[in-house]
Amino acid sequence: MTALGSPPMAGAGISRHQHPAEQLYAQAARRSWLAVARELLSGRPARLPVLDAIPAKTLPALQQPEGVQTVPLAAVVGSLEWARSQDFDPAFRPINPRLKARWLGVAERRQAGRWLPPVVLAQVGAQYYVVDGHHRVSVERALGSTTIQACVARLETQGLEIPG
Repeated sequence: MTALGSPPMAGAGISRHQHPAEQLYAQAARRSWLAVARELLSGRPARLPVLDAIPAKTLPALQQPEGVQTVPLAAVVGSLEWARSQDFDPAFRPINPRLKARWLGVAERRQAGRWLPPVVLAQVGAQYYVVDGHHRVSVERALGSTTIQACVARLETQGLEIPG
């Protein structure tokens, strides 16, 4: 199989008998596959940016977020976890098929109106990086939401290499 494989749900289309969360996942995964293919052809990275080399002095801030606030999803630009860069594209669409069950569970709870805990974000300047809640960010973006509830920890930016 090639690095791209075949597009998720290839040939299956979206059936009106398919569960709404399944439809949402199929749409997000298909868009991700197309974006990854386009970005591979253009030579640009197709993975979620990762905030590396967090200075030890900033770690206590992650343990004590400043409380829950509403954050624009457009400002959530990456992750603190390298492994997640292999799971989501830069638009937080799922690119790893092993995410499907967890992603669907989050989407089903969200679509049923059940409570989901706030995500945990690290703020660096005007940008936010996910500490916990990658699937929730992905589902909210797929639903077209513009904001998300988050516990935010501000990180010291001096000496921090910010992906661009």
